[in-house]
Order: sequence, then C-alpha cells, then structure tokens
Amino acid sequence: MSAMRRVMLVTGASAGIGREVATLLAREGHAVYAGVRRLDGVYEFALRRAFR
Repeated sequence: MSAMRRVMLVTGASAGIGREVATLLAREGHAVYAGVRRLDGVYEFALRRAFR
C-alpha cells in the first residue's frame, strides 16, 4: 500500500497528548492543523517543526 498524505485536524495541540499526536502526524508527512486554547508552547512546537 502506498503512503497517502492527508490533512489532519488535532485539537488540544498546545500540550500533552494532543501535542504529541500533532508532532507524530507531522513527522509522518501529513498536513496538520493544530487547534489550541493557549499560545504558550505553540511557538516552540512550530519552530521545532520548521527547523527540523
């Protein structure tokens, strides 16, 4: 089966399980839209993703 890039929506992505799921999906090559309530920690997540 070939790998298919999908668009994923993850809520609670600023911390905890939501953050880890968003990170894992992004590493697998999916386009991830991350919903958050708090902005603290999101910048670090975005920078880590942009400069890997």
